[in-house]
Amino acid sequence: MRNFLLIFHVTMIAVFFSSVCSAQTILFQDQMNSAVGWGTNQSPGADSYSNFGYDYSADGIPEAPHFQAGDTATSGVKLEANLFSGASSYITLYPTGQNFTGN
Repeated sequence: MRNFLLIFHVTMIAVFFSSVCSAQTILFQDQMNSAVGWGTNQSPGADSYSNFGYDYSADGIPEAPHFQAGDTATSGVKLEANLFSGASSYITLYPTGQNFTGN
């Protein structure tokens, strides 16, 4: 059995960019402090888990290198799968209430 741990900071998952002639526009941004505005798909049972607002400095991970003023430098969402059973499990996140169009 393999345990899977994935920690995302706002700059890693929740910021989507659109590039036009090397200019970047922020389309969506979230601090990942709350599950409000996020949907999850996960394997049946209790073998996967998401923890929004997780302080990953407790795991010895340093603050995000490019955090912005107002960000929580060591907070994000922690995703865990394959916790208890020998079967494969999964978890995915997606923003709800958002509509992205165009290229």
